[in-house]
Amino acid sequence: MTTHELHPAQRQGAHHIAEFLRPRTIADAVRILADRGERARIIAGGTDLLLELDRGARPGIDTLVDLSGIPGLDEILESGNDIVLGCLVTHSQVVVSPLVATFAFPLLQACGEIGAPQLRNRATVVGNIVTASPANDTITPLHALEATVEVVGVDGSRQIPFAEFHSGFRATALELGDVITALRVPKMRVTERGVFAKLGLRKAQAISVLHATAIVDLEDDVVRGAKVAIGSATPVIVRADGVEAGLVGSALTSEAIAAAVSRVHGSIAPIDDVRADAMYRSEQAEFMLRRMLTSLADGAERVRQSESPITLWTGDEDHRWVKTDSSERITNESLIQVTVNGQHVEAAHAPGLTLLHWLRDVAAEASGMSLTGTKEGCAEGECGACTVLMDGNAVVSCLVSAAQADGRSITTIEGVAGNGAHDVVQEAFLDHGAVQCGYCIPGFVMSVEALRAERGTLDRASAVEGLGGNLCRCTGYYKIIDAVIEAGAGE
Repeated sequence: MTTHELHPAQRQGAHHIAEFLRPRTIADAVRILADRGERARIIAGGTDLLLELDRGARPGIDTLVDLSGIPGLDEILESGNDIVLGCLVTHSQVVVSPLVATFAFPLLQACGEIGAPQLRNRATVVGNIVTASPANDTITPLHALEATVEVVGVDGSRQIPFAEFHSGFRATALELGDVITALRVPKMRVTERGVFAKLGLRKAQAISVLHATAIVDLEDDVVRGAKVAIGSATPVIVRADGVEAGLVGSALTSEAIAAAVSRVHGSIAPIDDVRADAMYRSEQAEFMLRRMLTSLADGAERVRQSESPITLWTGDEDHRWVKTDSSERITNESLIQVTVNGQHVEAAHAPGLTLLHWLRDVAAEASGMSLTGTKEGCAEGECGACTVLMDGNAVVSCLVSAAQADGRSITTIEGVAGNGAHDVVQEAFLDHGAVQCGYCIPGFVMSVEALRAERGTLDRASAVEGLGGNLCRCTGYYKIIDAVIEAGAGE
């Protein structure tokens, strides 16, 4: 069987990337993008871009421009009445940010619904909006919060109102050479309440069938202003103007809410696609908005929000991952330097491979180590079988460029315990019969290693939350959860 006959999930994660560049300033990045034109593409977390390259959705690209060599782009800052999110801020950073929790709560909720902890540790908020899919969850809160996109291009800097940023399905207002440097999000006023909600086909790791953000400004229990944005219903995000107008001037009673949300059908013209048909989306939009507005009326929008969400992150507390001392230019002939399971490894072919395949096929040969324990299950970051620890933090290696591992430390399942022994997590899996066929188990073990390092003692709730990004196709999860609880009980 040739490579072209394989299912996409079975093909090696290779791309036609010749150069991986890491500029030290925004001006350098703009210059590179302008000089190379359509051949170059910015990479931040890469969780969307690597998939697009693998599926041929970005033909002709041979250069990736990594912004992680520029300091300061991975910060969440307070600036007067605004919150400023640098372009390398990840969803995990937002989820644990007290600033966002206080002043932009719907954005925090949306970031917590994206993928799983392993993916959120790499995926960026700016990357989510640049992909420009209406199903991307952060778009409705940013729209409702009336954010601004800060851009630097060949003609200088400019600001794009978020409502004008998406010009169509997977299309944006960005021009050749443009670099988004930050998102500027106005703080919610003390009289405002906001909530994000999502409808998916499963509880975790689901692309939205429908998502929405509602923000109301209440004075003396009367709505003085309302902003309602709906996503994944139409090719671009829409504001439910009829619902907003129907709310203003009324108290948030059940009757007023019902009357207002019944007007949503005049604000959206839903699409049919593989996840749902237009009629279902239209019906669910009304039902979803009624529940959202009821929660705002009751002041219950934060009831289910964890005060200490699990991130599978054991590095610095603010979840920043920018590294400014890595190589500025990496080609397929360049030797990147990575510490793999405590051993220094120098090997080539990094720009064109995911970390998953670089570990299995290149680093293993260069080092003489066996590194086949990290498995490819879905090749799109949804199953967790390829989970490894990068600088101690869980990531899905199928959606990390190998070049981004330069200068970092990687731990795979082979590095969990040495000399043929098992550590406490592995022993617990064996004791509880949780290994099953074994294919997905290395990913489970790596997630549990990060979970134990993050939390220490584990209960059933933390085990379930921490393993939200790991799928097992054999049977139920009861034995796995029992093993995790035992492993989290101590040595």
